[in-house]
Amino acid sequence: MDIPRTADIVIIGGGVMGASTAYHLAVRGQENVLLLEKEQFFGQGATGRCAGGVRYQFSTEVNIRLSMISLPMLERFEDEIGQPIDFRQCGYLILLSRPEDLEIFQHNVQLQHRLGVMTEWLYGDEIRKRLPMMALEDILAGTYHPKEGLVDPNSVVMGYINAANGLGAKTRTGVTVTGVAHVSGNCLADVYYGLGFAMAQDRLWQLDYMRRLATGRLAEVLGPSYLLHDRLHRTIGLRDSAETAVSEAGDEVMLILNALSDGINAGDDAAAGNLPIEFDMLDYAPEPWTPRD
Repeated sequence: MDIPRTADIVIIGGGVMGASTAYHLAVRGQENVLLLEKEQFFGQGATGRCAGGVRYQFSTEVNIRLSMISLPMLERFEDEIGQPIDFRQCGYLILLSRPEDLEIFQHNVQLQHRLGVMTEWLYGDEIRKRLPMMALEDILAGTYHPKEGLVDPNSVVMGYINAANGLGAKTRTGVTVTGVAHVSGNCLADVYYGLGFAMAQDRLWQLDYMRRLATGRLAEVLGPSYLLHDRLHRTIGLRDSAETAVSEAGDEVMLILNALSDGINAGDDAAAGNLPIEFDMLDYAPEPWTPRD
């Protein structure tokens, strides 16, 4: 299986949340996105076991606001993604038969109205008039929104997956994620030292390139064609700004900067004899890092 060795963003889980995340990152121009799903097919976890119900009627502001974004997306899904999802806007009618629930749901409807979701509040007689064939004698009230309904979960997932792939994201099945690399330490300095070490191990060339770019020193290793770039960045004066920032930094900031640069240098030392190929091609080695870098 072709699994990329590196990625800028890794998404674990290929259900509707992971698939949607991959698509929306890709459509915004994010490059090097990788989605990993442990099953052999996408959407086989919670997404594959749900009925596909979608609604606006929630009791918290965050969920209501999310629904105000997600349901219109489902309405335009086929036009935007190119995948039919069998969206049936049959409406959700929530029936209330206990007096103690009335105040709670009235509060929910007020919150929904305040946020722009115009859920209907219906009393028992109105509901029985709308549904004369049902035995609803004990129903006191209910809430209804006509644009809620059902979608086909698999179609939504595969629509997002295919669209994300088309925009350059990479999606893989049959890949179990066993852990997430992280940096920990007994103190702040330990954490930033470990972060610097990991950065040097993973992208030492990129670090040195960006340092040279910012300080106007690319021509030293890439040739005279970069002199114009160097003059521009020396005129901007990022090195002078860095010197000033370091001279004015407090104790905690200096602790972090020293620990980070020490970690990068330790990672550089650990890579001695096995530096990234760019250094061999250009026949130079990176200089030690300091807080001003």
